[in-house]
Amino acid sequence: MFRNFWRKSGDCSKAEVEHSPSQSSSVDYEMVLFALLDEVERRSEFSRGWIRGFLELRGVTREALAEWLRGFGERLQSGEEHQELGERLLRLGRLDEGELCRVAGLIGGRLERECPQAPKDEAEAWWNRGNECYRAGDFEGAISSYDKVLNTKPDLPEIWIIRGIAFDHLGRYEDAIASFDKVLDIKPDYHTAWLIRGDSLHNLGRDEEAVASFDKALDINPDYQTWYNRGISLHNLGRNEEAVASFDKALDIESDSHAAWHNRGISLDNLGRHEDAMASLDKALDIKSDLHEAWFNRGILLHNLDQYEDAMASLDKALDINPDYYAAWHSRGISLHDLGRYEEAITSFDKALDINPDYYAAWTSRGNSLNILDRYEEAITSLDKALDIKSDLYEAWFNRGISLDNLGRHEEAISNYDQGLTCVLKEANPEGWGNLQRGKGNIYFYQAQNSQNIRTSKIYYSQAVTVYNTARQTLESFPRFYLELIQNLITTYIGLGDSETADQWRIKGLEVFRQLLNAQSTPLQKRNLETKFSSFSRIAIDRLLAQGETIVALETAERYKNRCLTWILDEWKEQVISPSYAEILQLLDPQTAIVYWHFSDESLTTFILTPTSEDPIVLENPLPYDRAKKLQSWIKSWNTQYNDYRTKKANQADHSWRKALSTQLTKLKELLQIQTIESHLPNIQNLILLPHRDLHRFPLHALFSESLTVSYLPSIQIGLNLNSRSSDRTSFLLNVEDPDRGNSMPFAQLESVILKAMFAPNTFSIPPEKSDRATVESALKTHHGIFHFTGHANYNDRKPENSELALKNSDTLTAKEISSLDLKNYHLVILSACETALNGTQSIDTEYVGLTSAFLQAGVSHIISTLWTVEEASNAYLMIRFYQFWQAGQESAIALRSAQNWLRTCSNAALAQWLKDLLPKTESDPGAQEYLRSCIQSIECKIDETDPPYRDPYYWAAFTHTGL
Repeated sequence: MFRNFWRKSGDCSKAEVEHSPSQSSSVDYEMVLFALLDEVERRSEFSRGWIRGFLELRGVTREALAEWLRGFGERLQSGEEHQELGERLLRLGRLDEGELCRVAGLIGGRLERECPQAPKDEAEAWWNRGNECYRAGDFEGAISSYDKVLNTKPDLPEIWIIRGIAFDHLGRYEDAIASFDKVLDIKPDYHTAWLIRGDSLHNLGRDEEAVASFDKALDINPDYQTWYNRGISLHNLGRNEEAVASFDKALDIESDSHAAWHNRGISLDNLGRHEDAMASLDKALDIKSDLHEAWFNRGILLHNLDQYEDAMASLDKALDINPDYYAAWHSRGISLHDLGRYEEAITSFDKALDINPDYYAAWTSRGNSLNILDRYEEAITSLDKALDIKSDLYEAWFNRGISLDNLGRHEEAISNYDQGLTCVLKEANPEGWGNLQRGKGNIYFYQAQNSQNIRTSKIYYSQAVTVYNTARQTLESFPRFYLELIQNLITTYIGLGDSETADQWRIKGLEVFRQLLNAQSTPLQKRNLETKFSSFSRIAIDRLLAQGETIVALETAERYKNRCLTWILDEWKEQVISPSYAEILQLLDPQTAIVYWHFSDESLTTFILTPTSEDPIVLENPLPYDRAKKLQSWIKSWNTQYNDYRTKKANQADHSWRKALSTQLTKLKELLQIQTIESHLPNIQNLILLPHRDLHRFPLHALFSESLTVSYLPSIQIGLNLNSRSSDRTSFLLNVEDPDRGNSMPFAQLESVILKAMFAPNTFSIPPEKSDRATVESALKTHHGIFHFTGHANYNDRKPENSELALKNSDTLTAKEISSLDLKNYHLVILSACETALNGTQSIDTEYVGLTSAFLQAGVSHIISTLWTVEEASNAYLMIRFYQFWQAGQESAIALRSAQNWLRTCSNAALAQWLKDLLPKTESDPGAQEYLRSCIQSIECKIDETDPPYRDPYYWAAFTHTGL
């Protein structure tokens, strides 16, 4: 939702239109002057520059009119007949907008001074004194003087109305309304009184009554200002459709009111009509390009659409116009935070706080970014600053508890939530109160999960349930938070071993989730909701399985996968193409089977599709939650060790992740019941694996028998798409040599030299010094058939669609960009770089996305990529051997299996001989040949060692084959 930018009344400035100056007669000037004086009398508010726009629309410049007015004023004789004109010229002069106003003020003042003064009675004297006080800003004095008039003449509506306006200036809105009511008792059809009365009611937050007052004014005179102010009150009442209609009425009268376009955009956004809202904001900015509030709200809209980069561009525009706009610095920081640029986000929050140190929202957001950077002590300090300013800020209490828990200070975290609950009261802030209860329950839940003692764990789970049920008292009224609470209750009851109650909450959660999903007005809102609560999509599949609907469960799981791929790589599509079970079976043949996993928070389901089984085989799962919990624990351990390994470049060979890799994979094989799966695969030679969620990131092919040829697919639908394409096996190779990033990769260079010789003359190589993005992208469009990339890749674990191939001069080619290319003529893509097969794990909309799925989306039939940073020598040996098998006629998946089996069983003696056989392939590059000779000598020094040097799965298991 936008930050509100509401003005009490509209800025009605006209768009500036250029006209050629023209000669005007005295009569023309006189007509324009009196039209201008009428407009000044009509208007209640003015914007800078409106006079110029008013005159230019009539073909007159301010300078020319001022010059004419000097002569006109000299010809005017003072006298009673010019008293009214003098007063009107004075009103124009008080606008203080350039020479024209100055001249008008001088003439008006002269006429007023020289006008013969008639004897005044006492009431008129008090009236004039009140007006002088009003003009001087002494509203208390003005009211006192007006009261003197009203003591003797109580039936003068003009005095009651200006008295009410004086009260309004003092913020005494109840007194103002009482004064306006007096006006309306005397003159019920006084339009201005109804209008200003509505403003005062709006200022008191009594918008229902304000709308009624505006409606009375509109019955008398349906003018711009009343329609505009009515729109503001309707918005504040949440009646956004009516607010838009009211702004439209205002714009029918003054179509160039940037304020009306701006606030109309805000109401449209609140209705979920984001495109219309953006168009309305852009219209406001067309009229007034320096309207920093509109740039700000435009940025907020883009942020809410997850377009964070574009949001920042709009916010930067706002800050260019108003560098002290601390709310824009804060919102800019939030966009940076959501882009994963936490350090920059903190800098932006600090900018906001430099301008307004009491801006508690920025202290809170700053604490959140520090939290994610694991700077928990600093996060607590920042959140404390927020709470010093606003002690009932539940978000700060909530995140402060998270920081304390992350520091292992569990009791302090619970005390934090208890203290927060004394400040955030149930009646005043039911949403905040319920969330603090939920936060407290989370601490008990985490303690239960981390406890090694079963009895203690049960106690903590019971405490969590008690507090979660307390939170239900208010969160049931807030569906999004209620869904989060239901997720907590499901896992907690499972922890207690109460599967029956957990299942009841699953049913309830699905009901709330579907109701909330149906309530969303746009596809994007539905996507965002389904992303946030992806666990309920998975629960739906678990429920179908529990009801024996195996085929429907599989079809539903496949539909979710295809929706995810569509969302992230091809933008949102309302109608996602996804196969039926009968269509899924088209991927099978007598030698091919499919293993399809579905991994929810509570269970792991394995579907096995074989050519001899009519229905999917589902592995028995007697203790689903126990098995899922063990797998989650294994994944957590892998992630912790691997993330530490990949960030430590020194002594990686001795790292615990690398040393324990074989043992870890043996454990994973047991958790996934690979032996049981294989028992259902007699006579099967080819196996298609479809992992789910985190399982995409592990070498599942290495867990199966070496006799099976294994290929991966992100989804069945992608396999069917590939199956329908004719992809000719071609020997034309596009080879991108190691782009020069300052990291010497001699084996990668050796690999390139040998491949060029193997494919000569059907090869086109892009040397390191020319491997910029434009050159690579242009070469890809020539459709060579095979694309071999020997270089670095960067996997973006927060936004996998931004994972990239690293090119020359800091150029990159991202997964998102690759997916939009037409690569249907490519039979084979080899990404001989690190981590190119990794997929996202953060949420449902990224878990299938990476460089591999991008190439599939672009139309490539077969992709070989890597799951981790592979040792350079074994990488080169495996790739060269793969191409030897491939050129001998083996299909890519079989060639990869053959190369992997060769590498893990190859002795030093056999390896040295193989390398000697490759020496002729390096004749074109003496440097590469010399390097290859040194490698052979190094291996021959170890020729007596009996163990194959690359037996460990670290060297060969990272390579995966995806596609059909």
